[in-house]
Amino acid sequence: MGTPRKTIMIVDDEPTNIRLFKAVLAPLGVTFITTDNGRDGIEMARKNRPDLLLLDVMMAGMDGFEVCRRLKDDPVTARIPVIMVTGYSEETTRKKGRAAGACSVISKPFENDDLRSEVRRALDQGLRNGDHEELSIPH
Repeated sequence: MGTPRKTIMIVDDEPTNIRLFKAVLAPLGVTFITTDNGRDGIEMARKNRPDLLLLDVMMAGMDGFEVCRRLKDDPVTARIPVIMVTGYSEETTRKKGRAAGACSVISKPFENDDLRSEVRRALDQGLRNGDHEELSIPH
């Protein structure tokens, strides 16, 4: 029996971005859960407890900052690492993301290797914090 795969939940209202994230992160041997809005993202995170959440900042309805705050305020989802992805490169956006509880904020466009490295780091950090069972992460 093989080692269980890590699950990354992608919350982004742009289908093209979801496809890009999946293509870039597929070599890590992970599985994906996706949704196109923050409200469903919160509900799905509670239900599925992914190993990592990749969250777009600018979405219609509830933005990524609010989604992240709500996830971090909920004991069921508080320990899930969140990486926020934004089209903004200003330091204030990064600070706002970290203040909301994100472990990392990545600006678009990004280098594929940089995104994979951040995802590996966040998954490794989650394991060190005892959030999830020890699973192998291909490097």
